[in-house]
Amino acid sequence: MDDNFLIVYPLCNLFTVGTWKGYSVKKGPNYAPKRKKVATDSTRENLQMGEWKELEFKEYNFNAKGLPIDGGHLLLLLKARI
Repeated sequence: MDDNFLIVYPLCNLFTVGTWKGYSVKKGPNYAPKRKKVATDSTRENLQMGEWKELEFKEYNFNAKGLPIDGGHLLLLLKARI
């Protein structure tokens, strides 16, 4: 195709020049048709029965901040001290 073709024909609205992005999704190595529930904590029963050896544990997020603290409330007795 020559450069004239790309200039003239889009003006006639016969086609548009653009990019097309495609994605392919495949089954990975950890694919399972049913989700397996992972353990979050080790319980007493797991430790006594020896099941903890086969369980998959969920990874902990040590960087989590937690819930915000409800600060700013004073007790009546502490207000008298101020």
